[in-house]
Amino acid sequence: MSQPKHTKLTAIEMAVMDTANIWLIREREGRADPAALAAWLAASPSHAEAYRRAASVYAAVEVPATRVGRKTRNFSRWRNAASVLFLISAGWLLRDLPVELTSTVTAVGETRELSLPDGSQVELNAASAARVDYSEAERKIELRRGEAWFAVTRDVARPFVVIAGDTRITVLGTKFNVKRRDDAVLVSVAEGRVEVRDASRNVTLTPGRAVVASPDRFEVTDIPLTQVAEWRTGWMGFEQTTFEAVIDELSSYHRGPIFIAARDLRTRPIAARLNLQSPEAALKIAVSAASAEMIELPGGVRIIF
Repeated sequence: MSQPKHTKLTAIEMAVMDTANIWLIREREGRADPAALAAWLAASPSHAEAYRRAASVYAAVEVPATRVGRKTRNFSRWRNAASVLFLISAGWLLRDLPVELTSTVTAVGETRELSLPDGSQVELNAASAARVDYSEAERKIELRRGEAWFAVTRDVARPFVVIAGDTRITVLGTKFNVKRRDDAVLVSVAEGRVEVRDASRNVTLTPGRAVVASPDRFEVTDIPLTQVAEWRTGWMGFEQTTFEAVIDELSSYHRGPIFIAARDLRTRPIAARLNLQSPEAALKIAVSAASAEMIELPGGVRIIF
């Protein structure tokens, strides 16, 4: 079965990527020596490839969120944070504990598997960003945007905590999925028990249970185990899902913005099973299922009506 692209890097490749990130940051801030940068790029084909990948990821997080269902964000904070160790990494920097402020970002249409120092596993969906902050007392991951699957190694002495906006998810050892969209967070559990809380509400989830947490909503529902982190299979199934929600999911696999021109089309329910490995075909199937039409403009812009 075809699946979205996964990336795993060796320690040497990670070091090259980190250097490429530093060069990219310096160049964007006007502090790079052009001759020195050119010499580094010419020293090895791997340098040029690492720089290209870093620039691609940087562009992915820098593009304003004009896509359906997402609010515009100012990504200048990425550049500011970079100066105090916020690398837009194509790999996850592994080191002995403690691990602090180490971040990774997936580009549009790319997923990535991360192995943490304690043996826990994280898989980031497309167009996602996360930060790891391990200490002797706590294992903490901040999901800054997008979606991630977690398979957590049990450690009673050190809880594993995921922060997504104002929502805090705490576990000892389990498998669960977290999706962040604007101010809403969806947590679903495949194995074990997960505590989810915000400023005033909390719930303990067991396998097959999920919660949607937002400022005005805290709703617990059942979810088939096959649908927990279904994106990891390379496919997504939708049953009577609003067309806008489907397009919002697919937008993580398309570089250009997607606009729904007709207001009534946004709430139209559709049913479809879409191959995320073929995002163009998936988008066309979704448009057809909604009995809509689509035009494509330069720059990858798509308008559905």
